[in-house]
Amino acid sequence: MEHYIKNFERWLKLLNFAKSTIYNDPKYIKRFTDYLKTSGITKIQDTENRHIKDYYNYLKVRPNIRKSGALSQNSIISNINALKRFAKYLRETEQTHINICLLYTSD
Repeated sequence: MEHYIKNFERWLKLLNFAKSTIYNDPKYIKRFTDYLKTSGITKIQDTENRHIKDYYNYLKVRPNIRKSGALSQNSIISNINALKRFAKYLRETEQTHINICLLYTSD
């Protein structure tokens, strides 16, 4: 799945996304693919919406790496937005179709 992440980063650069997006989104997607691997998913094409929902629920309870406590709502939203951009990249480059359909709240 690593080649998807590298090509995703190139795509973000090509479309002139903000430097912070180019820097952060591939990291968020790497964490997502690592999560998929722990769930037994080894091909991005096998990702289903339930995996996205499970990952969202995991993000809500995942400890923050840099400080105590859980991830902030903004961090969770940033992760989900990166997933949406990644899904768009996969669709637009005709590699695969992942439906990122998730409603999140500020709970």
